[in-house]
Amino acid sequence: NDDISETSQAEGVEPSTKTVNKRLMAEIENELTRLDGPKTNMGKKLANTFGGGLYNTYETQEQRDVALAEAKDLNGVNPGVCFVGSLFSFGCAAACWVLVNYITDIFSARPIDLDAVYAVQRLSGLFRTVVIGIFALLSGFCGVNGLGLFLLSVRVGYGVLIGELDPTPVVTKNMMDKYEIDEKGAVNL
Repeated sequence: NDDISETSQAEGVEPSTKTVNKRLMAEIENELTRLDGPKTNMGKKLANTFGGGLYNTYETQEQRDVALAEAKDLNGVNPGVCFVGSLFSFGCAAACWVLVNYITDIFSARPIDLDAVYAVQRLSGLFRTVVIGIFALLSGFCGVNGLGLFLLSVRVGYGVLIGELDPTPVVTKNMMDKYEIDEKGAVNL
């Protein structure tokens, strides 16, 4: 057999851990961990506290499934709070839309002076377009958020009515219990 990737071992015999290949692989692994990992002591403490960062690749599939199930759990969501939040968001969307209409009326009542320098005319037009676009985008953003909150309140309200969901808040452990504050007011992890 000329394939060197396949090796045969006798039963019960472990390969030597002091081979050059194993040592080099361990050095490579340590170097990759050092390069990819946090560089400072505070970074190491934060990595330990928050589980290795936003994109923790050390989680197993079961841990990811549990985290997704917890994220999809709507127990503890109050439909009344969602509904009030949707009303506030719809109010912000309406206010932004009224502001867009007001700004467009002001801009159309005061056209750009045609005697101005060409660059000033173009910059004025650009400024007007950007201002109207930002407030129109903000209006749409608030409207979509309001719609999402309203639909969430309807879904949670339906779940509470049929007994599927419990609107009482879920008690979680306080995050501040992990930290100690010394006499100088500094936070120790």
